[in-house]
Amino acid sequence: MNDFRKKILVLGAGRDQVPIIKKAQEMGFYVIAVSPKGDFDGLKIANAVFYADVKDKENILEFSKSEPISGVISDQLDTAVTSVAYIAEKLNLPGIGFECSQYFTNKFLMRKKCKEIEIPFPEFEKVDSLINGLRAVNAIGFPVVIKPVDSSGSRGVFRIDGEEEFEEKFWLAKNESSSGKVIIEKYIIGAEYFAAGFVDEYKPRLFAFANRNYFNLEKLFIPNMTIFPANVEAGVQKRLEDYHNRLIEKLKPRFGLTSSEWIYNRETDTVYLVEIAIRGGGVFISSDLIPRAYNFDSQAYLINASLNQKNEDIFKADRLNRSSAYICFLLPEGKVSRVSGLDKLKNINGVDKSFVNKIEIGEITKPVTSKGSRLGPILISGNTRKEVERTIKEIRNTVLIEVETSCGRSGVIWE
Repeated sequence: MNDFRKKILVLGAGRDQVPIIKKAQEMGFYVIAVSPKGDFDGLKIANAVFYADVKDKENILEFSKSEPISGVISDQLDTAVTSVAYIAEKLNLPGIGFECSQYFTNKFLMRKKCKEIEIPFPEFEKVDSLINGLRAVNAIGFPVVIKPVDSSGSRGVFRIDGEEEFEEKFWLAKNESSSGKVIIEKYIIGAEYFAAGFVDEYKPRLFAFANRNYFNLEKLFIPNMTIFPANVEAGVQKRLEDYHNRLIEKLKPRFGLTSSEWIYNRETDTVYLVEIAIRGGGVFISSDLIPRAYNFDSQAYLINASLNQKNEDIFKADRLNRSSAYICFLLPEGKVSRVSGLDKLKNINGVDKSFVNKIEIGEITKPVTSKGSRLGPILISGNTRKEVERTIKEIRNTVLIEVETSCGRSGVIWE
């Protein structure tokens, strides 16, 4: 029997893409998931599957020409942004434009654009060789952050405090870069914020602000918590909005969700843009945290926009003002010797979902290298931020895991 529903192509079928697949199906669409072969949750629920690397835009385009595709989307997957834009453009479907997508996936291009329109960024240089890298760090001054020009998930991102460690970290970062180029930028100290918004018919709106906390790791940048709403001064928030809107108005994407990261340095009274993406916030920010805190169905919005359908009341002001958060944890390298409390998470008031997989006694834990080393997330919501903070405290008191390490017994790393 033929299925006459409109077909939507969803690039990516991992855990974070499951909500957008389900939402499209709830809205009555036939979902074709694009993904490499593997044990991906989205492949189990999609109506159909096309096996391909999400970055292989030409292959996906050829497949799309054989199907009556009405829209092409992705949500919390940075590596799919340029392919989505390219395929939409070639099929004359709504999209942000392939050229525009380059700025949101290439850190160097974005920094150049920000410099052009006077949005503060940490001092930086783009290099492709060790010699040029050493020249750059000596000009910028330690400490610096090194990161691939075009990667995601914090892979290849390190803080460097001296020349002795620079060579090792340079090659690690370069190997994570598709182009072989890296960014070296001045390390900035300050309060860190995450901001979520959207663009609708070229009009930007930044409306959700969160505090973003990181694990206390000497050289790596791995978030352990994002909590809405942020404790942020009104003047700083206003600057975030102004910079965000100026950048969007300059680059002119037609629609999309935006996710951005910022640092406020109080000593210099400067707000720096760290990263900005035109996709939903990862770790279920766009699919779960935003709807729970602000009653904004970001995924329905994205699906409608990709189909050229009107989103009603998109700038409506009277949204909910609740609180939501995700938290993650790390385990030290070694062998697990004790596990308790994981089965109690679902009964804690305020816990909406837990993505902590079963942890077995005797399990070997690996060194922490990137965001992929985190366990979780655990998604939380409440009427107020204080409620959410109480839930977080209860979770941390409930989950007890011990690991035998080379330095003795150690427990869960929450911060």
